[in-house]
Amino acid sequence: MKKILDRIFSMKKNVYGLWMVMLLMYAGECLANVGVLDSLKVSELADSINQFEAQCFDSMQITTDQYHRGLLYYDQMIDLMLQLASQSPDRNYNRLALGFVERKKNLKLLMLLRSGYWPISSMPSEPNAHLLTALNRFQMATRVGNSLLNAMKNPIDIAAIQVNSLEDKHAIIDFWVAQDRIVAFVINKDSLSVVPWQFPRNLIENKIGFLMKPFYSSQDPLKLDFSPKTAHELYKLLFQPLEAHLRKAKSICIIPDEMLYGFPFELLLCSAPAPNPAGERALYQNLGALDYLIRHSDISYNYSTAVLALINESYRSMKALRHRLLTMSEPVPRSASDVSSLPPSLWRNDYEAEEIKRVSRLLFRHDNLRQSQANKAYFLSGGQNYRWIHLTLPTPLDNSNAFNSGVIFSCAHDDSVGSSAWLPIEEILQGSFSADLLTMGNSRLVSFSSHGNPGVIGLPQAFLLAGVRSVLVRLWPVNSLSTSQYLAKFYWELKYKRQPVSQALQQAKVASLKETFMVDSREVSRAHPFFWAGFQLIGNPQISPPSPTKLPPMAVVGLVYLVVIIVSLMITRKTMPKRTR
Repeated sequence: MKKILDRIFSMKKNVYGLWMVMLLMYAGECLANVGVLDSLKVSELADSINQFEAQCFDSMQITTDQYHRGLLYYDQMIDLMLQLASQSPDRNYNRLALGFVERKKNLKLLMLLRSGYWPISSMPSEPNAHLLTALNRFQMATRVGNSLLNAMKNPIDIAAIQVNSLEDKHAIIDFWVAQDRIVAFVINKDSLSVVPWQFPRNLIENKIGFLMKPFYSSQDPLKLDFSPKTAHELYKLLFQPLEAHLRKAKSICIIPDEMLYGFPFELLLCSAPAPNPAGERALYQNLGALDYLIRHSDISYNYSTAVLALINESYRSMKALRHRLLTMSEPVPRSASDVSSLPPSLWRNDYEAEEIKRVSRLLFRHDNLRQSQANKAYFLSGGQNYRWIHLTLPTPLDNSNAFNSGVIFSCAHDDSVGSSAWLPIEEILQGSFSADLLTMGNSRLVSFSSHGNPGVIGLPQAFLLAGVRSVLVRLWPVNSLSTSQYLAKFYWELKYKRQPVSQALQQAKVASLKETFMVDSREVSRAHPFFWAGFQLIGNPQISPPSPTKLPPMAVVGLVYLVVIIVSLMITRKTMPKRTR
């Protein structure tokens, strides 16, 4: 143990070397019992990880090959800690393993926001390509953002997460995917469980691709495909091993890894699908009887416990936001080429006005900006004054490069290049928001990959770092009428049933299993997962809902005066002497 600590203390004294010292000292007694060979492995890997992190945070550039090789050090350390945990289950190796899992995810997230690059495969396609790093120079425009960045540079505190981020019947599942197995760290209110199981990685990827690709390729709501058999097989492969450790949790936060990024766990089937009965009144109606996972638990997503811990804290300023809603819709493109450069589903939304009307009427105080009013300048300057933001603006989510993801607003009249319309991740990170919930009702992944979809990470995480506490994102294009009805149901659950945002989203999805709408004179059931599984909640799942239905303050005052007058008249009438004839 002394040799290991001496080796680590001799490393470069930066925050990451200090973190490594703290993490290994946390193992304390257990590392004293590690064999000589394992001690050398721990020491060498700790040295390699520290040098890699110093390179990422201090140097200006590294190659993609160096980046990929550096990430392998984390996997080797995690694997070693899990091996030691299997030999000494009463030790702290499992917590150490989770610590390195989070270190790896935090570094990848910061690198994504700094360079736009995300390693989808184990080997880079361009090994000599250079990535812009120097993460120590990565600064946010707000105190909130910098607090999050600092938290991602420190070792995780599982006890603090259990106290601040979890309630009874709540759980966090943090996945780590290796080549031949999956390990899930299940964090409950009072326990940490580590669940490893073997599986062929290519089998999972193939099944995910087979199940999900029809959702992204089909645009005709009358010709949708879905494989209940595959959904149940994936449940047995990805979720069934965790059931005993979740203690029938009603709220689950999933921190995915590798090919699980962008995968909607909600559509997994907990039981084998029964044969379809003959005949159905509405198309896809038979899918409404299936035992989806969303029936049992509400599900949210995050990509780091550091982010999750801080967005659950009350860091909002003392500004009285009340319950103001901002909606932006129907942007005006600069030219026809702007429209043709994006998928048609991002621009055409025949029910956009109806969606805004349904959403805004649920709150007394709202500002509905459309067409030329839906501009980037107002969003960046005035967006911080709203607690709820609902956007139906085109929002592409790019898997190849996070910097190609962004929000498209109306273009300014004097803008000839379109810079006033495009809001990229870099500008979001320099913004400041106070919203409890930002809904991106017209977002979509530009391309789907069964190896993982980092496109769902960059833009939502940028908004979280800029002060938003939760983001509702849409993964694939959905029939506009169905989207309008679904989101209206979601906000209705928030307002009238007073449910947290994750539970409101769950109830909206469950309600979809029984609802129908008309397409070309054909009744279509929204029970098909295509219509509801593509909406993912990222961030704080326990956001307090909007205030219940109530009159504005002046109306309350007027009502009180009216009651006083009525009571006074009644008292006066009873006390007046009766007239004599």
